[in-house]
Amino acid sequence: MNYDDNIFYLTLVFKGIAAGLKLNIDTGLYRERIVEDIRFLDKTCSSIFQSLKADHLMIDRLAHIKGMQKLNTNFIALLEDVLEERLPMASALEQDFDLLQRIQSNREVELNGLKEMIAKLGENIVIKRFVRFQVGE
Repeated sequence: MNYDDNIFYLTLVFKGIAAGLKLNIDTGLYRERIVEDIRFLDKTCSSIFQSLKADHLMIDRLAHIKGMQKLNTNFIALLEDVLEERLPMASALEQDFDLLQRIQSNREVELNGLKEMIAKLGENIVIKRFVRFQVGE
């Protein structure tokens, strides 16, 4: 899996969704598409999260985890703006609020998981440096 390209593409999808929600576009034409894109983003973020969680030996794992952390943080904030009806298209998505709340909850759970992975990786780096320092003395 090419994490750099996948996270980059998901960030572009996110930006497209965010831009669409800020426009006064015809909801009859675009509501379903935006909801489909939000579902796609949620599902794909989950897939990448599970892969990052499982592969402890991955090169640049920390950078990928931080990329997903940033994406999830922004995604959660966008969903909050929709659910609080702070965006022009939010009212057109009222019928999807239950789904959007579940997706927001999924993102929050995985964001916490990403933060835990970052903390564990930080602990491992500190331990490795300490051991190297002890051995070098």
